[in-house]
Amino acid sequence: MKKISPKQVNLYFLLILAIGAVLGAIGALSEIKPLAIIGITLLIGDIIFRIACYRCSYCGRYLDRSRGEYCPYCGKELNH
Repeated sequence: MKKISPKQVNLYFLLILAIGAVLGAIGALSEIKPLAIIGITLLIGDIIFRIACYRCSYCGRYLDRSRGEYCPYCGKELNH
């Protein structure tokens, strides 16, 4: 399986985060429990996805909040 770049991980993370937040809010405000549960599940799954996939393509270390062009651990370019 092809690894996805940290830039793509951030893009997917933000997209799924927004969808989960909107679904959760709509479900909570309109008292539709299944919709709220789906939204919360998306948010939790999204956090797990980011922790699992937001890693340097070279050294494999978790990048935490790093948004730079280079890995803070090995110095290689991240968005290739």
